[in-house]
Amino acid sequence: MQVYPVTAELDALCSKRSQALLNYSDHYSQQLSGKVTGQYSNPHVLPKICINPRIRKLEYSQKLHISKGQITLLSTQFPKAGWINFSVEQGVTRFWTSFDNHFDITLAFCGICKSEWLRLPRDRGLFLEAMTDCVISFTYLDSFSNHDFLMNWLLELHLVGHLVSVQQRIECIFMLLMGKLGIKLTNSELVLLPFPLSHGRIVELIGSTRSTVTRQITRLRQKHLLSIDEVGGEFLFSTALNFKPMMK
Repeated sequence: MQVYPVTAELDALCSKRSQALLNYSDHYSQQLSGKVTGQYSNPHVLPKICINPRIRKLEYSQKLHISKGQITLLSTQFPKAGWINFSVEQGVTRFWTSFDNHFDITLAFCGICKSEWLRLPRDRGLFLEAMTDCVISFTYLDSFSNHDFLMNWLLELHLVGHLVSVQQRIECIFMLLMGKLGIKLTNSELVLLPFPLSHGRIVELIGSTRSTVTRQITRLRQKHLLSIDEVGGEFLFSTALNFKPMMK
């Protein structure tokens, strides 16, 4: 039986992790500006998910061109900035946070949008990953909105996790992504998910195992409800995909 740390230990782990990420982000930002030429020399401080060295912090207001796979730390480095107002002009992004030093937790996905509000957590790092090449505008603000972009996604993902079977959970997460981010192909019964989705990411989203996810994807492909683009890895879903939810 796995033993989870008590609250004090968990807070200490989160604090150490956040500081490591901030230190790493500062270091790489200096490398980009030519102030540092050496390599980061203490790999034991860095969590496993930070293998990608392209992590940087945002300034108060900035428009970024972010390459596919790049990770950006949304930091509460400004004392009065509790919110971010952002717009995605191009691409698909993933917002995530982390637990312990080993895995990340998806909070939301976002496609092209205008003037969305996001509340910054005070005690945990919040990250943005470019699922495709992206163009994003950010402004840190001390004002607030009655709408928090993350809340709707958190509710939807929470409901997915409470479906009884893995089959229902995987079909539900696919329908959620289709509905929010899918592109209906002209003169076709197919919906394109415009970014690659790995088996490992699906495992994290629905709370299952890689082998089970692989079997479920194979089942959907055999029923012609799902196909995968061999070049880009994007999923193509049939509009016939459906499920009858049964909560725990």
